[in-house]
Amino acid sequence: MISIAICDDEAVFAEALHALVDAGMKEILYGENSMDEREISYEITVFTNPLEMMDALRIKRFDLAFLDLLMNEESGFGVAEEIRRMRLNTEIVFVTSYGEARDDAFRYSPIGYVDKPAASEKVTKLLRLYIDYYSDCKRYIYVGKASEERRIAVNDVTHIEVSGRDIKIELSSEGIKTVINTTGTISEYEEKLKSSGFVRCYRSILVNPRHIKAYNVGSSEFIMSTGTKLPVSRKYSAQAVTAYNRAKNGGGRL
Repeated sequence: MISIAICDDEAVFAEALHALVDAGMKEILYGENSMDEREISYEITVFTNPLEMMDALRIKRFDLAFLDLLMNEESGFGVAEEIRRMRLNTEIVFVTSYGEARDDAFRYSPIGYVDKPAASEKVTKLLRLYIDYYSDCKRYIYVGKASEERRIAVNDVTHIEVSGRDIKIELSSEGIKTVINTTGTISEYEEKLKSSGFVRCYRSILVNPRHIKAYNVGSSEFIMSTGTKLPVSRKYSAQAVTAYNRAKNGGGRL
């Protein structure tokens, strides 16, 4: 499920953008030239009060947010600042009538901009960009033996830990933590997941930087989104911490 937020305090523009986003997603996912067989669904939430969206960020996850730059209660920059402060894996698109504001927007690492009034081609292009390059929500890997094979979403994997041939895969989906036990080698999973930004933080641990909530320098540990603590060894600390910082500063983009 891709959760999309639209925040514009002018209801007419907000609803117009909602219609364009909805049409764009349908074209990409279900149209004549639709994407492959990825089973992607989506939802769109419209906010006409930026403060309400900032409150919603505390209880709901948004994958993609369209933020109007100039609003009365709070600017789009303010909402973007809150998204980055909370280290949420939310990609941002700024909506603006003022091109000069883009210089200030750069530090929030947006994936693009939409000018008012929004053009359907531009909105659809940005949606396709997000799905093609930034969204792993429905990219799957298969784990387990052929007779017991299970498909799991890459974005749900927090980390993979190996002991001999035993593999423990921790998942987090909608705040629910689960564990899958299977067999294999860490090299096999490293090969499967390297394109999604997974790195080793320890000889036997492969970590998803998007799920790292904090790095404790004193104890050399990552604190994961599930609360799990993972050791970071000296050998792998440089690449692991770099990946964590890139995910943190880029809203999950690696």
